[in-house]
Amino acid sequence: MFGILIIAIWRLAVTPRELIVDNQGPLFYQTSDTNIYLEKLFLPISFSADSLLSNAEECGNKLGRKHFAELATKFQGLKQTVYNFNYSENTAKNTYTVTLIPNAVNYKNLEEFKKDFDLCSAGEKMYPTNLSDKWLMFTSSCGSGFDDGSGMPNGCELAKEGVEKTLSIE
Repeated sequence: MFGILIIAIWRLAVTPRELIVDNQGPLFYQTSDTNIYLEKLFLPISFSADSLLSNAEECGNKLGRKHFAELATKFQGLKQTVYNFNYSENTAKNTYTVTLIPNAVNYKNLEEFKKDFDLCSAGEKMYPTNLSDKWLMFTSSCGSGFDDGSGMPNGCELAKEGVEKTLSIE
């Protein structure tokens, strides 16, 4: 059986001093005084027991493979919404990513959510950040603090500064 993968992409160019407000989804945010392009993707969730277990073990979590196999199963067939906030100026690493997935496990607090999804390595794309009854929010890191030697500002940090304080989910 073959399925069709549909990826929808929206790009919104923003000029300085313009304001973005997206009320067309579960994530709410605003930006101002920045040059940010928004790319919004709808993708299948692809958690595996092995990847979840590996991340958990790195953080000292010892719940075991069976737990993470059951967890991965709860997200099978669901979609994630990925918001890439791209800083448009000439910078090093220019994308700050916010990912939303359905709260299929019905987590009630951030501690429960982090127990299953926390990451302990630097530079990852999906750190558990917030949750609601309907959604789990992950945000990306803008790096490990390592200077790439280019002398350019970190565009990810600039994009993050432009939206992070306004992020909320329904």
